[in-house]
Order: sequence, then structure tokens, then C-alpha cells
Amino acid sequence: MIETFTLNERFALGGEYTWRLKDGEIRFRGSRQFASLVNQRIPAPEQQVDAFRDALDLLDVWSWRNDYGPEDVGYAVLDGSAWTFEAAYAGRQCKCGGANGYPSFADASKTTTDPGRFACLVAAMYACFSIDAYIHIAAHQRQREVENRG
Repeated sequence: MIETFTLNERFALGGEYTWRLKDGEIRFRGSRQFASLVNQRIPAPEQQVDAFRDALDLLDVWSWRNDYGPEDVGYAVLDGSAWTFEAAYAGRQCKCGGANGYPSFADASKTTTDPGRFACLVAAMYACFSIDAYIHIAAHQRQREVENRG
């Protein structure tokens, strides 16, 4: 079972969000447009955590670097996003990230400006922990609050 993970993404022209597994639950923190994306902690039963670990193995995050950048492939990006991902389980650790650069699908040691492999990591987390349902719940609660004020 994964002991912990933290996924963070910061946008130059927007906010920031962080997902973190701690004490058997997923905790969310967001700023600006992400501030109220989720308004509760998400239970993370062992079965879901194990499924996410399998996705991490499939994506081979354990071999991802911590310094992906567009200059690796001859580009300069002045805005965009920066991301980090850290995870630990069974003595294995991953600490990776980049700024406007991501691991390539063909070879994780190579950089690309295509966020596809990173997007698969985010999608796996959303799928394994049913995060879309919690986003929907928070949106519904916000809508009800607006209606009750009006």
C-alpha cells in the first residue's frame, strides 16, 4: 500500500492545487480557481490506494526525473505550469517534477512539452479515488448556497 503521495500543480496565470494522501484519506488544497473544487476529505480505502499504486507502476513514475523543462527540447516557455509528484511505498520513493516539461511516453528519462504522461497520472488518481464525484458534490453544494442566498 502507498504510504503517502502528494501531487501539486501551479499555474503561472492562475491558481494552484495539491492532492495529498495522508492517514487513509485524500486531502485537497487549492487556490484561486481551484479554491472550492473539493470541500471535504476523500476516504482512501486500501483497495483504491492499491489500484493507484498499480497505475503508478504502469506509468513507471519511479523512473521519472525531478527536472523536466522545455529547454531540454529547445523551447522557452515563460508562463504555463510547474508540477511535482512524490510518493513512497514499500521502500520505494518517487520525487519528480518539472516546469512546462514532462516525461515522454516513449522514454520517461526524456523530456517533452506534451503533458500526456503526466495527464495519465492525474487521470489515474481521479479514477482510482472517484474524485469527479467529490467535485460534483462540492459544485452542487455551492449552487445550493447561491440559491439559498437569492
